[in-house]
Amino acid sequence: MEKDILTAIVEVEKEIRERLATERSSAETRLEQLRRDGEEEVLREEERLKIELHNALAAAKAEVEKRAAVLVGDASAQAEKLAGLVEEALQRHIMRHLTRIAPGKQHDSRDVEG
Repeated sequence: MEKDILTAIVEVEKEIRERLATERSSAETRLEQLRRDGEEEVLREEERLKIELHNALAAAKAEVEKRAAVLVGDASAQAEKLAGLVEEALQRHIMRHLTRIAPGKQHDSRDVEG
């Protein structure tokens, strides 16, 4: 009877070891799958973030180009206005000198065509 009990205990121990080995193998397989799933998720998120960054940069670039175009347009309009003022001032200056050169004839700065 003792031999039967010892045999039963040895069989139960063997069964427990086999189950532990099976569970360990199963756990390792699940962990490996979770690791692969995690890596795939990281890669997908990385790709999503790259696309989001690219889109944000493109939007920012478009906004900057739009603002730059407005600034260039404003600067160009201001330059044209200043060029007109400079030309007008130059005409007045020339007319003053012409008056000194030919004092007998009065010149009107409006008579000079530019």
